[in-house]
Amino acid sequence: MKEKYLDMKDNLIDIIKEEQAKLGYRKESIRLYYPLGSLKHLLKADADIEKMREVLDDFCDEVKEFFGQIEVTNNGERFCFKVPDAGVEYVHENMAENEFICGLVKLVSGHGCTIEKIREYFLSYNNDIHYEKTKNGEFDYLLYFNNGIPDGEITVDFTGKKNGRGAYICNSTECLKKAVKKKSLERSLKTPIPNDIYQELEKEMIKGES
Repeated sequence: MKEKYLDMKDNLIDIIKEEQAKLGYRKESIRLYYPLGSLKHLLKADADIEKMREVLDDFCDEVKEFFGQIEVTNNGERFCFKVPDAGVEYVHENMAENEFICGLVKLVSGHGCTIEKIREYFLSYNNDIHYEKTKNGEFDYLLYFNNGIPDGEITVDFTGKKNGRGAYICNSTECLKKAVKKKSLERSLKTPIPNDIYQELEKEMIKGES
């Protein structure tokens, strides 16, 4: 899948996870809505409405193997994504037992939730967080993971179908050597890559080349 579409794919997955955490899982299609400005950011495309439709047609083709055929319509600058039940099921089947969003929804919907409890919950997954009190009139606090990953866990996925932020590399030891030297995977994932991940990749690539 094209690297420029990874953020959009991850965002779709995160929103579907959140819906399932709040309402429970049901194998049925779901509609998600995005303003044009958000799509420009997620798809890294400085496009008007017509051009964005072309970009989204390409995006839907790229992620069809994960979500099935997504239908996109728009009313002016407001775009609707109709994700089929196959896509909803894909997210559900690949959701981890200790999924961050599920615990967060349960926490904030419970009695006596405070910002300190939320902060502690974030820290239980990853110490690298951003936390500040805001004065923008809309939100009281800003809290997020600096590397965008709740648990910072890096795993190898040879199927290309696991949930979460991903980075792609061609299946050859020569490509791997270049990636290690240039730290391209670290830059894509915005987190250090353990040596055992590189060793696992190299082992599987050597098998494929033999």
